[in-house]
Amino acid sequence: MGKIKLIGLDLDGTLLNDKKELSGRNRKAIERAAAQGVFIVPATGRPLVGLQTPVLSLPVKYALTANGAAVYKLTTKRRIYAAGIPREKALAILSMLQEYDVMEDCFMDGHGYGEKEKLLQSDLYAMPEVVRAYIKATRKQVENLSEYIRENDCMVEKITVNFKEKDGTLLWEKEIRERLSKEFPDCAVVKGVPTNLEITDEQATKGNAILKLGELLGISREEIMVCGDSQNDMEMIKAAGLGVAMGNAMPEVKKAADYITLSNEEDGVAAAIEKFVIGD
Repeated sequence: MGKIKLIGLDLDGTLLNDKKELSGRNRKAIERAAAQGVFIVPATGRPLVGLQTPVLSLPVKYALTANGAAVYKLTTKRRIYAAGIPREKALAILSMLQEYDVMEDCFMDGHGYGEKEKLLQSDLYAMPEVVRAYIKATRKQVENLSEYIRENDCMVEKITVNFKEKDGTLLWEKEIRERLSKEFPDCAVVKGVPTNLEITDEQATKGNAILKLGELLGISREEIMVCGDSQNDMEMIKAAGLGVAMGNAMPEVKKAADYITLSNEEDGVAAAIEKFVIGD
């Protein structure tokens, strides 16, 4: 591992606490690292528009969004890297999902879109309440996602699926995952939270995107540190020179990591930056 020059940070469950807040200790550690010339890069499953005030108030110049489907330069909001789902494939995936009683949405060109009827009935679907509130606040409503994609020249970055729940089981999840694997083998399917599935092109991983941004900035793999907690962080943790799992991370994420820090409720990001970057 070389001197760390870029830090990729997942947001939900990693940089932010369970209330979606940025702690003072995390902020201070990030600001100290940035003052040393380290690039701080949000690496999130959210679309560009989902980067809200706590994150944008940090010294950040680039953001990795939609699980790596798009990297943006924040000063201009220009996309500098993209790995979207081809339009016809996205339409085929949506057609398959419409056979089930699920709530699907699409990330396109930095925004999240959902069908009006299902967004109005979002309380019927299983998800953490903070996620439900975030979806209601950020999704643009359309009548029909497939029609919107056909009528507009936009890149589909990610498709997210939320499920109804019965007796602790997500209805249709197993069948949908199996069909996605069989019918769309060149797509990546991961969980951003325990209650959803997130679908991207197979090249759209946080790992590929963080390495591509490093290449554009002249930073090698060995000079990159990342922190994450969920399945959609796995490839990033494997790709970086130093992959850090949060104390609250999924077991498979911890297994893939080089180091396990404190939880997101205990300022685990700050602890990792202090240990490996600042040297406290």
